[in-house]
Amino acid sequence: MRSPPRRPPRSSSSWQTPSPGGSRPGEPAVPKSFLGTWTGTVVTRHNIPNGTITSTIAPGAKGEYVVHTSYDFLIARCAAKAKLVSATATTLTLRERTDGKPGPGCTGAEAAVTYTLGKDGTLSFASDDEAGGRPRATMKKTGG
Repeated sequence: MRSPPRRPPRSSSSWQTPSPGGSRPGEPAVPKSFLGTWTGTVVTRHNIPNGTITSTIAPGAKGEYVVHTSYDFLIARCAAKAKLVSATATTLTLRERTDGKPGPGCTGAEAAVTYTLGKDGTLSFASDDEAGGRPRATMKKTGG
């Protein structure tokens, strides 16, 4: 009687199973339609305009920093970076945190953020940052 074929140990790279969302570690997960620089006007939960947002979205996989954002309002600028949590063809879900030391007027809070592609070519942004007024924006791609 033959013994069953030997399987590689679980730690072997040939024994990886796809992570939720269908991508494997190191495999690109950000759809090409999101890539580039986007800008728009930030509005808080009370529909009060609060400066501008510029987000640059780069290729990457789950767990990697794929978005760098600047929030410009009044006389301040806040910088943030966001790790990819999940991606579909139309929505990116990320975990955002301050990129560097928070400046005056910046919350410094970690927040869940989403970017959703619109059928009209815009990109909707939403954040659950309570201290920042749960900001949201409709953004347009710049430079092409």
